[in-house]
Amino acid sequence: MEWVTLSLLLNVSRNNEMKKLGILYKISINQTGKITSLWLPLPLDTDYQKLVSLNYEGNYSESGIFKENIYNTPMLYAEWKDGRFKKGKGYL
Repeated sequence: MEWVTLSLLLNVSRNNEMKKLGILYKISINQTGKITSLWLPLPLDTDYQKLVSLNYEGNYSESGIFKENIYNTPMLYAEWKDGRFKKGKGYL
């Protein structure tokens, strides 16, 4: 089974008060033996939210954090190739 886990920590401003918000994604893909790609949008840094930390790990063949060209949205990219996996970790 193909999988990736992503954890985010954000500072979020609400009513002029800063709070921390944690988000955890656990994604499993029940397909093996084919090429599978995952593009997961990540939060933008704005006046009311700032990405403090981002960590991810999985058994993907390749991965990385990229920015989409039109709106400059950050994305987590993970790819699994023909059932070939390597366990990896990343952070931002």
